[in-house]
Amino acid sequence: MVKVLTYEEKVNLFGDPKPKPADKNGYAILDKKFLENIKMFEFPVIGKYMFHVKVFSQLLKVLEQVKEAGLDKEIDVKITRQAGGTFVPRYQRWSPNYPLSSHAFGIAIDMFSVGSDGVIEKTKWSKEFVKIFKQNGFVWGGDFKSFYDPIHFEVNKIL
Repeated sequence: MVKVLTYEEKVNLFGDPKPKPADKNGYAILDKKFLENIKMFEFPVIGKYMFHVKVFSQLLKVLEQVKEAGLDKEIDVKITRQAGGTFVPRYQRWSPNYPLSSHAFGIAIDMFSVGSDGVIEKTKWSKEFVKIFKQNGFVWGGDFKSFYDPIHFEVNKIL
């Protein structure tokens, strides 16, 4: 069973973003104090992205290990930079009727694999690639039962 952090657990671990709907497109306005914890970092392979200060080192370690293992060739960096990403101040399903996305907490990343052509369902990772994320406190969206999301990795524990 995949253990994803509840909204309450995210607030307790990462702070309360106190969201307010920004528009009808599912974006949120987040608390300024909360946003002080979202910073730009340079990561191996993928470059600069915003992530939560409490867990950026976990993503850094993952990508260092991916590169050391020669698995970085699985990432389509160009498409990931165009259509993937990390921090986005938005609600789940792009609707304020749902809780904030893990991306709004700065604890999730979406990446596309080589050969996916930017199609979520066509994204495929090796078992070794996914294992590195899991060993470093992430869950993989490809294991989700309710919604298959193979581009998605999110922190589920602080190491």
